[in-house]
Amino acid sequence: MILKRVAPGILLLSLLASGAAREAHAQAPLAVEPPSSLYAASLGDDDVELLVQGFWEAGILSSGSMSFGPGGGAVNAVPFLFMQRPDLYLLLRFRESWWFEASVAEEAERSVFALGFSAAGDEWVRDARLGNSGIAMPRYPYLAFGEAPGAFGASLSALDLDSGSSFDAMLRWDGLRWVTDRWFGLSETRETELDAASFLRGRRFSLPHPNVEALELYDYSSGIARRLAADEYHAELARGLVELKAEPRGILYARYLVAGAEPVAPAPTDTV
Repeated sequence: MILKRVAPGILLLSLLASGAAREAHAQAPLAVEPPSSLYAASLGDDDVELLVQGFWEAGILSSGSMSFGPGGGAVNAVPFLFMQRPDLYLLLRFRESWWFEASVAEEAERSVFALGFSAAGDEWVRDARLGNSGIAMPRYPYLAFGEAPGAFGASLSALDLDSGSSFDAMLRWDGLRWVTDRWFGLSETRETELDAASFLRGRRFSLPHPNVEALELYDYSSGIARRLAADEYHAELARGLVELKAEPRGILYARYLVAGAEPVAPAPTDTV
């Protein structure tokens, strides 16, 4: 009798416990899914600004010919030639601080890009930049790195408004090349190689007489005779050879003495 009475009670308690568990499970709220992105924006929002200026021309060029004769016909086709001429500038600004700019041009040295941050308020970091344009640092006493066009790197500029202290850092890859200077005493020596087919027209002259003295050279142009300075030419007086540093603008007029005699030609005038 005792077992029969206890058994229904145990069954009842089991049914009540299972029903309460199902009710609690049904009332539990579902977990909130995390957002797919930290921030979502689209063109047209107040935080996004896009500027595109320029053009990008592209085209395909090809040609061909067809000929007929007694022996039949022939078709000559030229492969397609793809041509493009870009000159485009793009600026994408986000929340007036983050920005990306790029410039694409036909010349590779004019194609640049940069990704950066510019403070719009009282942020400690005032400017940060990554790319191959504008990577430089302010000039310091006895320390200046300059700005290498097209050099890739990163730069950072910070300022503490409370203390007035500033911080600048830069990491840049500059293309270098070896430069060699040769000196003979206090004078620099330079070597110039000229091809045999590269003529220097209008710069080398042979005077009619050797062993000349008191040589004077004049450049007669537009009715004015200008006397050449000593550093504008080189002369071998014993051989009567003259070499100019630059081609004269007009007629070259020479006045000199031969063996101390009278000048071979009179001084130049406006009627030369």
